[in-house]
Amino acid sequence: MILVELILAAALASGRLSIALMVFVAAAGLAFAFAYPMATAVLTLALGASIFHDQWFAFTVGPLDANGAELLLLSLFIVALIRPRRGTWGGVAGAGLAVFLGLLGVSTGLAVSAGDVELLGSFAWGRVFAFYVFFYIVVRLFGDRESITRLLGWAAVLAALTGFTALFISVASGPASFLQDPAQQFIRDEEGLGVIQRVRLPGLALAYGLFWYAVVRATQTHGTWRLLWGAALAGMFVNIAVSFNRNMWVGLSLGLLAMVLLSGPQVRRRLIGTIAAVGIAIALVATQGGSDSRLEPLVERGASLGDPESLQAESSLQSREIETEVAWDVARDNPIVGIGPGVDFGVSFFEVTAGGVWARVSQLFLHNQYLYLMLIAGLPALLAFMAFLLASLRCAWSWRTRTPETAAWGVGLASIMLSSIVAIYFSASEMIFAICLLTAAIYVVRSEPEEAEAR
Repeated sequence: MILVELILAAALASGRLSIALMVFVAAAGLAFAFAYPMATAVLTLALGASIFHDQWFAFTVGPLDANGAELLLLSLFIVALIRPRRGTWGGVAGAGLAVFLGLLGVSTGLAVSAGDVELLGSFAWGRVFAFYVFFYIVVRLFGDRESITRLLGWAAVLAALTGFTALFISVASGPASFLQDPAQQFIRDEEGLGVIQRVRLPGLALAYGLFWYAVVRATQTHGTWRLLWGAALAGMFVNIAVSFNRNMWVGLSLGLLAMVLLSGPQVRRRLIGTIAAVGIAIALVATQGGSDSRLEPLVERGASLGDPESLQAESSLQSREIETEVAWDVARDNPIVGIGPGVDFGVSFFEVTAGGVWARVSQLFLHNQYLYLMLIAGLPALLAFMAFLLASLRCAWSWRTRTPETAAWGVGLASIMLSSIVAIYFSASEMIFAICLLTAAIYVVRSEPEEAEAR
């Protein structure tokens, strides 16, 4: 509190009340993060990965804009640097992530110095990767089983609440919802979806990543806790269902098979029973849902996965094939350091402006996230990032130390990795939160026994 008062006094002495107010808010937020790191982390997830798009709680400072999640993340990182509960940086996974971020910084600097992109443009496209510091925050501030379990529990609550909110918007509110983002992407009234809107709120990322963890918790707890985890699981399920994200539906299907193999006998028995029940439910919906049924759009969307010809003919897949071919040629010409984030690589698309006029704009992203990382930062950076992910998977699925929880975290992470072939997940802030939670939880639980043996 003394530090906050000193900072405020210095700001007031400058004679600018607006600056003094901003400094005071920042200092108060930092003090809160020091006093209540868990509450700050949950609030960060609530602002960055629940129902709010990134322009909620945002403000401008000079030429830059910032939002609440970014500022809270910065506060937590300062706390993790100065007063960590564990003096660790995440082992091999943390080292791989650090190398990736460092190489990305080098690529950015080279692109700006070469004049390929302006500094603000490169910053705008590269700033999202700063969210990966959440991994270090979690392993340093919540580096014990009790703390990480609490944090994951709160993340599951946010994922479930987002799911129930998405369901309400999908069947009742629609695109007119006040939660719609300015780009009109969160809630889509698309052709072929019928009476159900396509809703993809940021908390969908937590639902996808933590779905199998919620399954394990629901099968291992009893009484009231089982009901609560069952409700959370239901919220996550509807979240993924109304997203109409076929890559997630495929990810859950393959994740189910992986969980049957990796989760252990207790969870496996319950999963087999669940498979039978879900199979019967799907069959009933598919055979009895008519064209006037609210579930019919879901059935049609799912059925399209079994029709390769119709999938190949979809314009979205054709455009992704084109962007991949162009980006691969550019990436091969820049294999070591890439071209840097925010640099035009020769792909464009049409976008509606505020005045309703269609304009051609450069596409500065890729749906294939593996190729995207190689494109902007080079092959060494991609390999470092893969070391971050694969080291976590190895720890999660090690036959000597595997538990149902670590198996579920690994399956959640592997699902995200699979979907990232066709979806923007490695460079989306809400999905980065999910990735960091899963990888950090794996490291924390795996490293605790090793440290106990060393002592």
